Amino acid sequence: MKMEYLKLYSDANEAIESSDPADLDELKAIVRPSPVIAKVCKCLAYIFSLHQNMDASLNKDPFVFFQLFKDQLAQSPEKLNHMLLNFDKSDLKQNQIDKVRMILDGEDLSGQKVAQASPALVPLHLWLKAILQSFVVSQIDEQLAQMNDQLMRLKQPLVKQLNVLDILYEANYSKLLTAGLKKIVMKEIGQPGESFDVISSNELSSASAGLGL
Repeated sequence: MKMEYLKLYSDANEAIESSDPADLDELKAIVRPSPVIAKVCKCLAYIFSLHQNMDASLNKDPFVFFQLFKDQLAQSPEKLNHMLLNFDKSDLKQNQIDKVRMILDGEDLSGQKVAQASPALVPLHLWLKAILQSFVVSQIDEQLAQMNDQLMRLKQPLVKQLNVLDILYEANYSKLLTAGLKKIVMKEIGQPGESFDVISSNELSSASAGLGL
């Protein structure tokens, strides 16, 4: 998913940087935009929040979004490219993405139909698709981060318990070695040392092996 997004985003940026300013001028010269042009401009208006102060009654007028695009985004090729390449994706909201996805998923906004409507739309269309993909990737990254935090919270008490078990094990192992050593010493000096007979023969063998005896 992330590799797919990175490729799409790279392709979109490359298309923007290599776009022909004459194509944008030709697009802006259109008096009545086609449905494809209007829909791409509507998507851009949603992403850049150009529609927030617009009368809701104008929402279905394709000319309105085309005019917003020309007046606020496409005043010059340099301004448009700068806004696209430096767009802050972190401010996007779910409702913006939902509106754009609903439009872009339509059959009339295939790459071929977009290119036929206007060459200037091709980088814009790619960029919009990359924006949608980036939002999905950011959501997945956020979910993974939350899951990791939960795992860390669950892990902390387990780590404490394991540390306690390690301490108990080391303490008991030390007692085992000490008792085994005492028994061996008492045996060597000819004193049975019954009071030290606190471990089994297997434990004594293990203790002796651990001491290199």
